[in-house]
Amino acid sequence: MRLDENSLLFKYQHEKNGKARKKILENGKVEDKSIKLPLYLEALKDPDIDNKSLAIKFLGEISDSESILPLIELTQYRLEIHEDLISTIVTIIKKGDLKEVIPLFMNIDNLNVRKSIPLILGEFSNSTAKNYLIHDLLHDENAVVRKNAIKALEKNAVKEDLDQIILMLNDEDLQVINQTILVLGHVGIKEVIKPLINFLKHEEELIRKSTVRALYSIIKREGDLKPVYNIINKRNPIARREAVKILGLLKKPESIKFLMKLLYSKDGKIRRLAYSTILKTLKQDKSLINLIREGINNSNWQVRKYCAKILGELEDEESIELLVSRLNDPKSSVRRSVTNSLSKFNSDIIIEISESHLESEDWRIRRAVVDLLKNIGNASAVKSLVKCLDDTDIYVRSWAINALGKLKDEDSIEIFHELLHSEDSRIRISVVKALGKISDKKSIKPLIQSLGDDDYEVRREIEKALERIEPDWMNRL
Repeated sequence: MRLDENSLLFKYQHEKNGKARKKILENGKVEDKSIKLPLYLEALKDPDIDNKSLAIKFLGEISDSESILPLIELTQYRLEIHEDLISTIVTIIKKGDLKEVIPLFMNIDNLNVRKSIPLILGEFSNSTAKNYLIHDLLHDENAVVRKNAIKALEKNAVKEDLDQIILMLNDEDLQVINQTILVLGHVGIKEVIKPLINFLKHEEELIRKSTVRALYSIIKREGDLKPVYNIINKRNPIARREAVKILGLLKKPESIKFLMKLLYSKDGKIRRLAYSTILKTLKQDKSLINLIREGINNSNWQVRKYCAKILGELEDEESIELLVSRLNDPKSSVRRSVTNSLSKFNSDIIIEISESHLESEDWRIRRAVVDLLKNIGNASAVKSLVKCLDDTDIYVRSWAINALGKLKDEDSIEIFHELLHSEDSRIRISVVKALGKISDKKSIKPLIQSLGDDDYEVRREIEKALERIEPDWMNRL
């Protein structure tokens, strides 16, 4: 049919300027439907994305069933306006009858178009949409279509639909399985926990992460932690770790007692996960903190170590005396955990406690105090560390020197210069390393004067320290 040269459609088809075509489309709003519809359908082919978007918008306002197929065919192109396109198609179909559109979907061969059909049907809550999704699209030969079909069921699936969705866990495609897991977590009930549990030990991290999220959602709704405990009590290490992560998301205080037992585990990852889960839980609810306080004196050193760390992270001041009582723990890693935790509290209080233990007859306590003062690192701590330089224990003196070096305390330099002449080579080595860390040029001369030291290790450390302080130190010789 020959078009009138004055018609909007004719002008639009022969206009080469995108902005001019846009004005024609906007003017088309004042025309009747018989003129607007062909104009906007033609504009779906417009190379200008803004004009395409405008046409989609106007077709949605007209909501004529004749535009459904052209709009659906446009979904094959992954345009930035894809969501608006889907929304417009849904709007038009809702004003008509979905049953009349289903045959249209069934006759579409273009794969890229078929991928969008589940996205459209997901916006409908009636049995027509659900039946087509479950009985047809879930079994499509294309994995993306199947995945999108599962996603579409997320909003409207009920208990009776879960059996069909669970079957998709056997799909050959990883993305389909992953989407199935996520949907089951969203709509699932207690009955889907068992089939999901198997995926906690899946070799793909993506699948395990989704399973953790899904089981967390279901167990949070159901309120029963027994399924998680059962997994942790089994042998598979991967599944056990993922199950602890679920407890970490749930943050249930009643799980703390169970988690405490995991601090004994031979699996380092399990221990660390249990620790972080207990910490997260107590940060939210401290009602069972006494379990951790009791754990500080547990016979197992791993439990003592982690309990000390937790009390420090929580800055539980009521536990300070308990922590101090473990400064002489037979395990160095526990003592280190204790000193790290104590350093998180008010420094004045902790320094006062440290000072009171500097004269302890137990070398472990004195060494732990040095470590604690180093962690605090303020001016008061430095003064206390200087006092440790006269300690009878070689390691206490050496640790104090190293600590002062790390803190780069320039006020200790003169003392260090004197200690360069110590009879114990271990002290001399510690002093030289500390001076290298402080890197004050005042130390160059005394270090050069000590280059004649009888101990090779001392001389080597002196050269390293001088190189660090001043690379061209040899010019001073």
